[in-house]
Amino acid sequence: MPIESLRDLFDRIEAEIKPIDEQTIGAEIKKEFEIKAVTPTGDAEVAELFAFAFHADYRDAGTGWGSYYGPKFVLPGGDGQMIEFPTRERINDGILNCWKSRALETKHPSLSLRYADLFVDFYKNGAGGDGFIDMARRVIDMTIEVCERSLDDDFGYITKLGRAFEVERLIGCNHRFEDLKKVAIETEERMAQDDKPGLWGRVFTWLLLDGKGKFALTDQEKNNLVADIEARLQRLSQVEEPNAWAFECGANLLSQHYGASGDATALQGVLERLEDVLRKDKHSNSNGILVTNYLQKLIDVYSRFQQQYGFAKQAVGRITAEMGNLGERGKSDMHTVSAEVQITDEQKNEFINAIFKPELQTIVERMAVHFVPRKDKAKAQLDDLSKKYVFQYLVSSKIVSEDGYALAEFGSIQDDPDQHLVHHLSKVIHFETPFLFWSFEELKKRYAPEDLYRVLAKCPLFKSEDRPYLEKILSAFWQGDFLVASALMIPFVEDAIRNLFKLNKQQYIVPNKEHGGYKLIGLHGLIKAGLIKAVYRDLGESVELYLDTLLCTPVGWNLRNNFAHGVNKMSLTGEEVANRLMHVLFCLSLIANKKEEADGEPE
Repeated sequence: MPIESLRDLFDRIEAEIKPIDEQTIGAEIKKEFEIKAVTPTGDAEVAELFAFAFHADYRDAGTGWGSYYGPKFVLPGGDGQMIEFPTRERINDGILNCWKSRALETKHPSLSLRYADLFVDFYKNGAGGDGFIDMARRVIDMTIEVCERSLDDDFGYITKLGRAFEVERLIGCNHRFEDLKKVAIETEERMAQDDKPGLWGRVFTWLLLDGKGKFALTDQEKNNLVADIEARLQRLSQVEEPNAWAFECGANLLSQHYGASGDATALQGVLERLEDVLRKDKHSNSNGILVTNYLQKLIDVYSRFQQQYGFAKQAVGRITAEMGNLGERGKSDMHTVSAEVQITDEQKNEFINAIFKPELQTIVERMAVHFVPRKDKAKAQLDDLSKKYVFQYLVSSKIVSEDGYALAEFGSIQDDPDQHLVHHLSKVIHFETPFLFWSFEELKKRYAPEDLYRVLAKCPLFKSEDRPYLEKILSAFWQGDFLVASALMIPFVEDAIRNLFKLNKQQYIVPNKEHGGYKLIGLHGLIKAGLIKAVYRDLGESVELYLDTLLCTPVGWNLRNNFAHGVNKMSLTGEEVANRLMHVLFCLSLIANKKEEADGEPE
C-alpha cells in the first residue's frame, strides 16, 4: 500500500487543528489497508499502523513488557503460543526514526505528542536510535500545547499530563517544568468537580506524592496544594449527605502527605474526619455487610500508620473490637441462596448398590475413595465456570463470619487462583451431601458401631489406647448425637494425622521460640508438609486439598479452627459436618500397617 494514501488521511486531520481520538485514527488506518488489500511490510507503513494501535498507560495489564505502551490484544494462536498485536518484536531503528520524523513534521500537537512518546517509550525499553532527549522534551512541549489549546477531553488531559510528569522525572532536566506545572494546575481547576474525585487530586499526586524529592516546589506551592484538598473536604463535609467516596479519596491523599511529613496532628485530624463521614453515611450504614466493609476500610487506613503513630494503633484495636461485636447487626442482611436438584430413586439405588459390597472393609474403602473430590476435576470445573461467568470471577470475594466480619478475602481468579479453587471445592463438598448421607444411612441400617470399630481399629493411626474415644465417637454418630460426634472427631483426626508423621519418622514438632522447648506443628502445616500427598500416591494431591479445605482453611469449611476458637459452633450439630468428619476417618483408615502389608497380619 503506497504511503501516500496515509499522507492523504493525515492531511485531512491536520487541515483543522481540533481534538482527535487516537483509537479512531488507528481504525481509519487499518481500514485504509483493508480497502487496498495490502499487508504493511515497510517500516514507514508499519510505523503508522502501530502508532495508533498501541494502548497507552498499559503497564498494569500483565503484558510483562515494562513499557508505557502495550498491545491492542493478546490472543492464543493455533500452536498454543500467544499472539500480540502490535508486537514490540517488530519495532526497529527504522520504525523509531519514522516516529521521530513524524513527530517533527506533523502540525497537529496530539499527533506529534503520540509519535514522540512512542519513540521515548520504546527507545527506553530496548530499541536503538538516537534523539531520546529531544523527543522527551517534545513530549512535554506538546502536552502543554494540547492542554492550552483544549485538544482533548478531561481524562485525556489526565493521562497525558501524568505521562509528561513521568517523562520529566525520567530526563531530570527540568525542561519547562514551571510551564508544565502551571498548565497542570490550570487544567485541573478547569475540570474539577468536588463530587467527582477522578477529576481532581492528580496534581497533588504528581507533584507532592510521586514527585517528592524530584520536583522543586516552594513552601507556598506545597501549602496551596494541601489547602486545595482540605478545602474540597471541607465543602464535601458541609453538605446534607456527604459523598463518602469523594471524601475518602481526598482523605487518602492528605493522609499519605501528612504521614510522610510527620505531622501527627494533621494526620489524626483527617483520619478522624474520614471515620466520622463514613459512620454518618446512610448508604454505608444501610445494612450489616456495608457496615463491615467500612469498618474494615478504616482498619486498613489506620493500619498504614500504626507503627509510627500511637493514635493509629489505638484506632485499629478499637475498630477491630467493634467489628468483632457487630452481632445481629452484621448478620442482618445475609440470605440463604439455594438451588434444587432432582435425583430419582433409581439413581439413588444405583449409587448405593455400587458402593455397598459384601464386606464392610470394602465398603469403607469405597466410600473413602469415592467421596474425596478430585483436584484436577475441580480445577477443570472452575476453569469452565470462570469462562462462562467472567464477571463473577473478576471481582474480589469475602468469607463472612456468623457475626458479620470478614474471615477471609481473596481477589480475582487471576490474582488468587488457589483460593478460588479451595472455595469451589468447598461448594463441591456441599453438593455431594445427599450422596454421603444416603451412604451413611445405609451403613447404619446394615451394621452396628462395633462392626465399624473393628475395621477402623486396624489402622495404625488409631492407637489402642484410643479405643474408648473411638467407641464414643461411633456410638454418638449412630445415635444421631452429631454435636458430640463432631466435637470428638476433630481432635481425633488431628492426632491421627500427627501419628502418621510419627510412624514415618517425620518432623511434627518445632522449637518454641517464645517459651523454650518445642511445640506441635499445626494441622495446616502437617497437611501441607507433603507427607499426605506422598502416602496417598495418585490420590495424594486431592486428599491434601480436601483435608485442608475441610479442616483448616477459612475460605473452605475450616472445621478444626472454628471448633478450636468456638466459632460457628452450631455447625457441629449438623449431620452434614458429622458425615464429612466420619469420611475423613475412613480416608485415614486407608493407611495400612507396614507389617500388615508384608505378611497379612496386623502388627
